[in-house]
Amino acid sequence: MRQSIREPFGGTPSKRKVITTLLRHLTYCNTSKDPQNLRKVIRVTAEDGHRGRSKCMIEIAIQVINDVTEIHLKQNVIQYNQGSYASRLGVCLAEEATLHDPDTNAFNAGYLHVEMLSGGDGGDMLTVLTPEQQLWRHQKSNMLHLLQNKADIINITDDQILWNETPIGVYHHGKNSDAVLKIQFKSEITVTIN
Repeated sequence: MRQSIREPFGGTPSKRKVITTLLRHLTYCNTSKDPQNLRKVIRVTAEDGHRGRSKCMIEIAIQVINDVTEIHLKQNVIQYNQGSYASRLGVCLAEEATLHDPDTNAFNAGYLHVEMLSGGDGGDMLTVLTPEQQLWRHQKSNMLHLLQNKADIINITDDQILWNETPIGVYHHGKNSDAVLKIQFKSEITVTIN
C-alpha cells in the first residue's frame, strides 16, 4: 500500500520540485576577455523559511582562451598541371580544409599566412580566387544561387580583403621564390553568413 508523506508547515512536493528545478538551472558565465582569477568558489544556501538551512560549495576552474586553431586538411598533396585550363583558373591549396578551435570563433586581430617554404622560383604566386573564379568553381552545385544573391564571396579591393563586401582584413599577395600571402584580420568584424 502506497502511503503519502505529510509535508509540515504547508510544504508540498511540488514546491520542492520548483526549487530543485531552479537550483538545477543556475548558471555561471564570465563576460570579460581576460578573467583575472582562474579559481572561483560559489556558495549556495537554501532555507525552508522556518528553522533549517543548508549550504554547499561549488568550485569553478576557469580555462582561459589559449587553444590553438587547428587546420584540418583532407589532402596535403596537390597536382598542378602547368598550362592547363584549371591551372589558369587557380588551383586551390586547401579546398576542403576545415578549422577547429574549441574556445574562439572570432579571430579578431588574428592573421592567416601562407608561405612558400621550399622549391620556390620567380614565377610562383600565392593569391585568392577572384569572385569570377569562385563562381566558376560552384557552377555544378550552387552557381545560380551565387549569381542571384552574390552570397559568401571573397573579394579583394586594393589591399583590403572583403567578405560579401564587408572589409575583414588587410591583404598582401605573395610573389616569386619567397612568396608569402598575408591576411591580417581587423580587430572588430561583423559579417553576415548567407
